[in-house]
Amino acid sequence: MAVCVLLLLPLLVEVAGGPFVRPTFDSPRAWRAAFWSNLVLVPFAGLALIIPDLQGGLNPATIFVSVALSFMIVAVSLRNQYSALGVAGGEVSEGDLRDHVFGLAQKARVRLRRFCVIPAGCGSPGVFASPDGSLLLSEELIKGLSKREVEALAFRALVAQRSGETRKRFFAAAILAETVFLGSSWFVYWLGRVGTLLLIFVGLSLAGWTLLSLWRFWEYKGDKVAAALIKDPEALISGLVHSERMLSGLHASAAIRAGRIAKCHGIDGKRLREIVEGDHIVERYSLPMSVGPSIYSPM
Repeated sequence: MAVCVLLLLPLLVEVAGGPFVRPTFDSPRAWRAAFWSNLVLVPFAGLALIIPDLQGGLNPATIFVSVALSFMIVAVSLRNQYSALGVAGGEVSEGDLRDHVFGLAQKARVRLRRFCVIPAGCGSPGVFASPDGSLLLSEELIKGLSKREVEALAFRALVAQRSGETRKRFFAAAILAETVFLGSSWFVYWLGRVGTLLLIFVGLSLAGWTLLSLWRFWEYKGDKVAAALIKDPEALISGLVHSERMLSGLHASAAIRAGRIAKCHGIDGKRLREIVEGDHIVERYSLPMSVGPSIYSPM
């Protein structure tokens, strides 16, 4: 009962505040988005509260299954959150951009079933390659970036799909979480409730740092492969920087990625500054017509 109160009360409070967080959404839609967004943390918080209970008697098999079920809840929650936010795109049946995207998919050796465009205002602009063979591209990127930049970002997403970047991150997070919860359960009788909770908190913090390091490594490796295969690293650098700038200014992560790509392909600092700071008003793709049902991504 205590665990239910500690978990459900904050969840209800967060859901109730959904319309204030997203004033552009109607109340039911804002509540759905807030519910699925905050449900991601509930199962892990529940495990952290249950494991220190000396009377719970959770064995390693139960903890293993509980963590696996928690990640299943995360996957379902993320998909429903994207659905509530409207991160979906209609399938494009024809056009130059569609033809180029399918050509890039062949070059990346990725089986692409459909190309979709996400309407403006539906979440943060980006490029998503989903496991079902769909590539989704935000309308804002098509309007705001050059043809070379759009193609470079689309190719980067296809390379990530081929290498399984998202799957690697998900499985790494699952393994690290299993290690923390199982390891902490072995010290319950020595550390007690408070000590075990602190151990879980420290363990999850270290696991998060490890996952972030792995994330950056896989990201750098994907950038390197994509820039080499597309044979246009400057377009990838420019696309990464300008797409980040469209969101909320240039982030340090985008600048670091751009610097690594430049160093890997022999682009000096002066040329890098020209690419990052230069005016990129050039030829753009026209916005294609979208047809068919909405396809959600990236889950």
